[in-house]
Amino acid sequence: MLLIQQYRKPYYRLEQAAGRSSRKKKQALVRSALPARHGFLNHAFKPIAGTAHRELRNRQKVEGDFFQSLDHLAAFYQFTPLQPSAVVFPCNLNLAFEHAKKCMTTINSSVELKVMQDKGRTAIAAEKTFDTGDHLYYIPVKPLHLLLKDRKHKRTAKLLLSLFSMLYRRGVAPHTDNFLGCQYEMIFEWVLENAGDWEPDEQLKMVSDYYAQKWYGEKLFRQIRHPYHGEQFANRIDTYQPQYEWEQEILNLCKLFHALFSQYPDRSFLQQIPPIPEDECDNELIYPDCYLSFFWTDDDGMYESLMESVNNSLQECSRSLDPVSLQFFDNRQERETHDFYFEWRFLLLIDHLCYLLYEMP
Repeated sequence: MLLIQQYRKPYYRLEQAAGRSSRKKKQALVRSALPARHGFLNHAFKPIAGTAHRELRNRQKVEGDFFQSLDHLAAFYQFTPLQPSAVVFPCNLNLAFEHAKKCMTTINSSVELKVMQDKGRTAIAAEKTFDTGDHLYYIPVKPLHLLLKDRKHKRTAKLLLSLFSMLYRRGVAPHTDNFLGCQYEMIFEWVLENAGDWEPDEQLKMVSDYYAQKWYGEKLFRQIRHPYHGEQFANRIDTYQPQYEWEQEILNLCKLFHALFSQYPDRSFLQQIPPIPEDECDNELIYPDCYLSFFWTDDDGMYESLMESVNNSLQECSRSLDPVSLQFFDNRQERETHDFYFEWRFLLLIDHLCYLLYEMP
């Protein structure tokens, strides 16, 4: 994973101890080959659309809804749908759906088709995912901590505090708990348990940096979580008077964030994150708090170990939980409704924010 600028249950097999067999082995009987019989000819199979599949019981309605939705999809993306009338239900649905997916790979490969049911109605949905790639959007909070301690930069600190409070409410995870909090704690325990692997000065610095990020980080996030600072964001933008170029860039960035939040007053980055499938293991997924989070700093003794631990943890995951948009074709659609402008703009502005924080004079 690129920074912007798991536990498995052991399986034991029980085996008989050597030399403890209570029975004597007998010689296997040798028999002549018997004529083969087709056992399935004597067995009556149940229909595929039986009681085991509740969603397929009402054949006529399921077929009608599905092929009507397929017509809407084909008309929108301009391809010829398959109508396998000679194939029995529900195989006809499967053939038509596989043909539609094959057509979509050439028309728009970023769209994945799904068959979904809601309140007894069947429809095809086009699913589009906002790919966050392999980037880690980690926002350093130590610069804000240093500004709050300096009386000369009190107004700048208050403005950034309001911005951080808004980012927290729009989906950025705190580093004091969640994924990064566990990583910090794991590294700290590792340093204590393996003291001989470190030089005394190096180990002392890592321990000191751990306590600093934990103590000051938790204290800082009590302020960030307070709703008052988020409510004062617009007012602090209006009254802020920059003194030099870096402060002017901070003000400009805050205005861009405020414009985005005004355009999407109820939107957060987590709003379009899909639910976790029941058949998927939790430790196989990269959750949003793994790649979108505050963190302490990149200039302490724990940073290199932190990034190594993060990358090792995420490399074991199969996929990332990114924002997803669904467009249903139960009715005719005039235009594409997938909208990831907020997510795209949000991460772009965070990228620039991190750059300015690293360049803080």
